[in-house]
Amino acid sequence: MQQWPYAKEPFDTKLFVLRFLKKIWLVLCTALVGAVLIGGGYYLKKVTFGGPTEYEITASYFIEYNTFRGETEEVVNYTNAVTWESWVDMDWFVDRAWEHALEDGLVPEQYGVEKSDLPDYFYATLQSDLRIPYSTVTTPNKELTLLLNGALQKTFVDFAEERTEMTSISIVDETELTVADKDVRTLRAVLLGAVVGAFIAGFILALVLIWDDSIVVPESMAYRYGVSAVGYLAREQQSLSEEALINVKYLFGETKENGLVAIGKGIDAQKVQAALPQKMFEACRFADSLTEADFEKLRKAGKLLLLVEAGTCSGKEIEQVLQRLKLQDCTVVGALLCNADDKLIRGYHFGNRKTEV
Repeated sequence: MQQWPYAKEPFDTKLFVLRFLKKIWLVLCTALVGAVLIGGGYYLKKVTFGGPTEYEITASYFIEYNTFRGETEEVVNYTNAVTWESWVDMDWFVDRAWEHALEDGLVPEQYGVEKSDLPDYFYATLQSDLRIPYSTVTTPNKELTLLLNGALQKTFVDFAEERTEMTSISIVDETELTVADKDVRTLRAVLLGAVVGAFIAGFILALVLIWDDSIVVPESMAYRYGVSAVGYLAREQQSLSEEALINVKYLFGETKENGLVAIGKGIDAQKVQAALPQKMFEACRFADSLTEADFEKLRKAGKLLLLVEAGTCSGKEIEQVLQRLKLQDCTVVGALLCNADDKLIRGYHFGNRKTEV
């Protein structure tokens, strides 16, 4: 069985990029779909179905530290933000804050709250000054937020008695009760969706183009099958280019009634024959319906011009047709690319230097 040269065909980066750019609208459309799906889903989750409105209040404190510990004069390390975040969730803080809240008039049944809910309501951190921590109380009820904030402030003041490195903790300031920010980042979600959509579409499109065995430029015929292309006939063209006519006359001019075999149902045989020199070719035959009588006439014709429809994933079909024609002693001396993309081919040839003879 014949081994076709296309098995060793090098990857044509220029052609791949041009074909990818022609389909880039698919990537952009998929990016838009991804932005709508992910961004819209995020918005629905965080805003439309984001739960009830929550209220928060923030307080700041000032800590007097013992700079030195005992006779060793060891410098005490200041507490960092991560430690404060963990401290307000520990049992000591939760128990003491719950006790203060009950003393201040908290009725758990009225607000539907339990002690185990407090870690979800409390948050503490540091900003710039290590001596000034901040606490935030966030709940779905205004009165509950104010009650728990007062209880948490008292707990901070009590906490200085539990830490040997601290002398005292005093309340500095507190903000007004405000509606809590739900941290909605719709723009980021939209951008993420667009990037994910574009990446998936680009990856799939690249795979499709790599696996596609279509003939889209005349040069591919020679690379893959060793059959030189005389030229191409674009979809909107009614006649062959001057270069294609010169090649046809040189290859087929000595013999009258040369054979025409078409591969691809989209080929307009009448249009092609009208573009070819008159009385140089017989009636066109389609490769998928060749009979014994057709092969006999093609052998008598002497030379065959293969008409190949561009961009139809017909690589394997071309291989099979060439194999059949060779088996029937029918000589294919050239190919004409039909329904070709003229802009793509011109872009592929752009920048190539023409050799003057």
